[in-house]
Amino acid sequence: MTTLIRHATDQDHAVLEEIERAADSLLTDRFGAEDWPPPSTADDRRRAEGFVLVATSSPTTEASGGLEVPVGFVQVLEGPGYAHLEQLSVHPASGRRGIGRALVMAAQDESRRRGRTQLTLRTYADVPWNAPFYSRCGLTAAL
Repeated sequence: MTTLIRHATDQDHAVLEEIERAADSLLTDRFGAEDWPPPSTADDRRRAEGFVLVATSSPTTEASGGLEVPVGFVQVLEGPGYAHLEQLSVHPASGRRGIGRALVMAAQDESRRRGRTQLTLRTYADVPWNAPFYSRCGLTAAL
């Protein structure tokens, strides 16, 4: 299967909320769903200062009308001189295939292209897969 990374379109935003909800289930199972915030809405993402990249996997299906349907996304917020990785979500059905890493690398590239010299993120230190994943993506911890 081929993974393609591209900027999100208006049509993509409808499915991103479902991808985030499905990906968050890995964390809500660990921390409990009662205090977990709902996924960002399509309108929230569109209004945010920054960009959204989506990952699609081929082949496409007839049910999708031949369109490549997103299986993951990264939302990056922008400020003066920096970019902030706000959300990284890959649908669990497409997990463990390098899609998350590809999205982080694409976010770094796009941030540099836009003149940002830093990419920041906040994550859960006590989730066992987080630190090793982001380290493999070239990100380091800062206090």
